[in-house]
This record gives sequence, structure tokens and C-alpha cells, in this order.
Amino acid sequence: GFFLVLGLFSIAAGILLIVLIFTMLAAERRPEMGMARAVGTHRRQLVQQFIAEGSGYAILAGLVGSAMGVAATYGIAFGLKAIFGEFVPIEAYVSPRSLVVAYCLGVIITFLTVVGASWKISRINITAAVRDIPDIVSAKRKKSGLVWGALLLIVGGLATVSGLSAEQAFPFYLGMSLLPFGVALIARFFGVSSRLLFSVTGIYLVVFWLLPESVANSLFGELSGGMEWFFLSGIFMVIGATMVIVNNTDILLAGISALGGVFKSKLPAIRTAVAYPGAARGRTGMTIAMFSLIIFSLVMMATMNQNFLALFSGDEAGAGWDVRATSLSSNPIDDFAGTLQTQDVDTTGFSATGVTTSPSEVSSHMRIAETEEWKSAGVVGMNEAFVQNSELSFGQRAAGYETDEAIVQALVTEPDVAVIDSFAIPEDGSIAPSDNFMLNELKGNVQGFEPIPVELIDSQTGNVHQVKIIGVIDSKISILFGLHMSQATLDAAYSQTALTSYFVALDDPEQAADVSKSIESTLLQNGVQASSIRDEIKELQRQQTGFLYIIQGFMGLGLLVGVAAVGVISFRSVVERRQQIGVLRSLGYQRETVSLSFMIETAFVVGMGILSGTALGLMLSRNLLLSDSVGGGAEFTSFLIPWQIISVVVVATMAVALLMTWIPARQATRIMPAEALRYE
Repeated sequence: GFFLVLGLFSIAAGILLIVLIFTMLAAERRPEMGMARAVGTHRRQLVQQFIAEGSGYAILAGLVGSAMGVAATYGIAFGLKAIFGEFVPIEAYVSPRSLVVAYCLGVIITFLTVVGASWKISRINITAAVRDIPDIVSAKRKKSGLVWGALLLIVGGLATVSGLSAEQAFPFYLGMSLLPFGVALIARFFGVSSRLLFSVTGIYLVVFWLLPESVANSLFGELSGGMEWFFLSGIFMVIGATMVIVNNTDILLAGISALGGVFKSKLPAIRTAVAYPGAARGRTGMTIAMFSLIIFSLVMMATMNQNFLALFSGDEAGAGWDVRATSLSSNPIDDFAGTLQTQDVDTTGFSATGVTTSPSEVSSHMRIAETEEWKSAGVVGMNEAFVQNSELSFGQRAAGYETDEAIVQALVTEPDVAVIDSFAIPEDGSIAPSDNFMLNELKGNVQGFEPIPVELIDSQTGNVHQVKIIGVIDSKISILFGLHMSQATLDAAYSQTALTSYFVALDDPEQAADVSKSIESTLLQNGVQASSIRDEIKELQRQQTGFLYIIQGFMGLGLLVGVAAVGVISFRSVVERRQQIGVLRSLGYQRETVSLSFMIETAFVVGMGILSGTALGLMLSRNLLLSDSVGGGAEFTSFLIPWQIISVVVVATMAVALLMTWIPARQATRIMPAEALRYE
């Protein structure tokens, strides 16, 4: 499901590319289509011609795409195996059924897109098409716009009401995003300026989707949503930003033209370059939206990754401990520091020590009291020294325990109380393994919840013992996983322990790696394995980073769609405008000037898409990180922007886009003007 939702961005970009291709094919064949209509060809026959051509592309391309999908599957599996292979077995698996389903879905999506694009491009003015001049636009108001506006208002209203009544974010936000389009179409029917209406609609969409969670909750109430909300937000924000850009291209292009005055020798190329995007606003808008969608998803994932990794690897991650040494409880060490001293290990740099034990090497079974199904989670007992010397903080606290100090004191003095890690709190839309213990009734950043009774079962004796959860460990503490309680409570619940961990806090944390090696070599006969907690966190960070890099690479496949689009658009533009190039060359334009004109045009369109996608991705990321539903109440001290990744993506995208433009433009300028003017 996770990969499917992220893949939707690539699918959306692919749909835009298909529409662009057929729009440009129609523009190239416009006189031919006009002649066909003039001699009696019906519109449906033109549609059938394009559908037949598009279906041929889809059937063949589906085979190539399926093969590439299998290759991507093995690539992703190889990457995951390199990261997590030591913990779980990971192998690539492709079933014939999934392959057939994927192929059919790809062909069907392409076919439906081709049908829509073909129907649209078949609506031509025969006279204008034969003469290859722009269609005559009638100022007459069309009732179809009024009908579509009313339909959007009805659908948007129903979706909004449905979302509010069910407290679901997806239908509500979908409805609220459709309503302004209905209003705009109706207002345009009554004579209001299209530019004003759709510019305001675009601004509304961007502002609406970027409302901070606190503001949205105060206006609309708390609504639940999942990963699909991420896709919906990207689609509508990109649509809104693109509408604002396309409806105000004259202002943007005028600025570029004015800037070109500084480079007077290049002014003819600049003025030629800025003319075409404004004349073909539909094509320009689709190209901008395509790049904006892809860049938006990449920037957002990279930004969320950067901030969460910084949070989980901060100073609070180790809870104040620097070294952890673990051994089987069958060979315990009664006095950890004293044993080291007898072995001539210098412990003067130890500022504190603590001990934890676990009844199982992997996980134990527990359940919410008075429920049937047992779930899995780690269970840990802490001695008083560990509790008192740990730097513990809690994201959520039960009623009667208003401060972190109150929970710490309860862990030391009260029997049968426990705290649990933040991963047991389900996020909206998250899907946890079915056998994992989760506090499904506790969501968000709720404070003052009633203590939650939990039953533990001893696998050796079958005895059941009840404890109550009074706090949720802060997500910034990344070394404490599972249910934690005092050692006395653990001993009352379980007849034996399987693992014992010894923790050391150092006066100089930089010595953690050396101290861990010294401890391990000294206590080797006790089966002790020691490590630097900072190194453990770095390894965890490496795994998380590697996994997210794989996801970003998967989403980056959509960038290939965008780059392919630039190549297709550039080649088709050169063919479509070959006579224009001949005219420019005959008027005295040098080859370099014509090539530069195409390059500037591409830079503007691709640059606007990149700028729009980057800005939207950064703004939405910041909102989500500050929200309770995603940030989980974690205190992000600063908003980090992954400039390095963003710079690489932006520079590489722009460079490849310009290269894909330069090649066809260079080829076109080598054609003699007379030959280009005779081209049909």
C-alpha cells in the first residue's frame, strides 16, 4: 500500500505525459485532420484513429514496462536485503498473476487517457485547421460550463458533508477542493474574468491545503486520514500552483523579457522563447504540473526523512547512557562495575551504571485487560539505578501523573506500573503487523488519559499478571523499545529472565567506543557483548536512511517520466515549429540564437515546475512535522532542509532537460531555411 500510494505520483505524471504527446501529435497533424474532416470524416472516426494508435503504443509499451517493473522489483529487494537481511529473510518474488494484473492496469490506464485526449483534440474548427491558423474562440457563453459548475458543486458538497459526518479527511478535503471549481465555472458563465477566477481558485487550493493542523482542527474539527491524504494534497496543491502560474504567465514572462534587456545580444532569443509558453498555456501548464508533482514528492520525502533522522539521533536518543553491554541471564554479573575493577578496568570515568532485564530474548506476549487476543512486544525490567539515572521524558502521561518526574517516581515506588515506547501508538493510516501490541484507543498527543490495564503472561508457568500503563516514552528516546517497568514488577510477573543489559554513562561520551571494547574483552567469559549506544543509533540511522533512499529512488522513477517528457516535447516542438524556425533563419537569426531560444523556453517551463514542487514540498513537510498526527507531538527544535539532496535533484533535472532540448534544437537549426519553409 505504501509503495502503491507513492507510485501514484509517477502514474499521474505519466498520464500528463500521454495527454501532452497526443496534444502535440494533434497539433502537428492539424491541417491533415482538417482536410479529413472537410472530405467527410466524422469526429468519432478521428477519435478512433488516435485510439488505435494509442492502443498500439500501450500494448507494446506495457510489455517493456512490465519487464522494467520486474527489474525494479529485484533491485528494491536487493537493496532491502542489504539493509535488513541480517534480521529478516528478504527475497524478490514475482507471481504470474501480479505480472498480468500490473500489465493490464497499465494498458487500461493508458487506454482511458488516450480516449480522453483523443476526444478533446478531435474538437477542431475545420476551416482554421485546414489553413493551420489558431481556432476562432467565440465569446458566447456555453451552457456546458454552467452544467459542469453545478455538477462540481453538488459532488463537492456531498463529499464535504460525508467527510464531516464520518470524520474522514479524504472525502472532506476532496469536496472542499472541488467546490471552488464549481463556483468559478458558474461565475465565468455570468461574465467574470477567467484569469481572476482561476487565479483566486489556485491561491485558495494552496492556502487551504497548507493550513496548519491546529487551524484546520479549530475550523473543521479533527478528521482522520492516511497515506492517501498525502497523494490528494500533492495533486490539488500542484493544480492550484499551476493555475496561478499559467493564468499569470504574461507577468512572469514580462519579467524574464525585461531581464533579457541586460543581455542585449541575446534579447531576440529571449523574446522568442517567452512568446510560445504564453501562447500554448494548456501545454505549458501540463508540463509545469508534471515536473511539480514529481519534485514535490521527492522533496517532501527527503525533508521528512532528514528531520526524523535528526530527531531520533539527537542527544536525547540514548536517554543519558553511552554504553550498553548485554549477556544471557544464565550467566549474571552481580556487581558490574566491581567486576570490571577486579579485572583492572578503569571505571573512574563512569558517572552512573544501571541494569535492565528481559524475560525473553525476542518478545513477550501481552494484551489489553479483558480482551482475548495476545500480542507481541518487548518487556523490560529496570533497576532503581537505571530509572534514577536515565534522562527520561514522556510524550503522553496518564491522569494523576502530570509531570515526567511523577512518572519516574511512580516507577520507583509504585508496584505494577509501566511505560511503553511511542511505536505502540498507532498513527492515522498506519498499518502495523497484526501480532504487534498496539494501544489502538490512544491516539495523537492525548494527555491525561486513564491508566491502561495490560495483562502479561509468563510463558513458563502460564501465570497472568496485570500492570497499568501510565506513560508513553518520548519518541526522541530511540534506545528504549517495548514495555518498561521496575525490576520488582517484572520479577512478580515472570519466573525467570533471559537477557540482562548493563548500561554505563560516561563523563566523556567520546570514549564510548573504547570503553565498550574494553568491557567486551574483559567480560568475554561471561558472554557479554558491548557496544557504543551512539554507534547503535548511527547503525539504526543508516538502516532508516537506506530504506528511505530506496523509497526516494522508487519515486525518482517518476523523474524519468519527466525527463522523457522534455525529450518528447522538444522533438515534437521542433517538428511542429519547423516552418517557424525556417522563417527565423531567413530573417537573420543565427543557429545559436534559435537553439538558445528553445533552451530558454525549456528552462522557464521546467524551472517553474521545479520551483513550484520544491516550495510546496517544503511548506507541507513543515506543517506535517509540527502536527500531532505525523509529528506525534515530538519537539522539532528546528526545521531542517536537505539542501544537498534537493540541489542534486534540481541541478540534474535541469541539466538533463536542457540537454534533451539542445539535441533536437541543434538538429533543426542545421536545416536550410528554404527547405524548412517548404516543409509540410
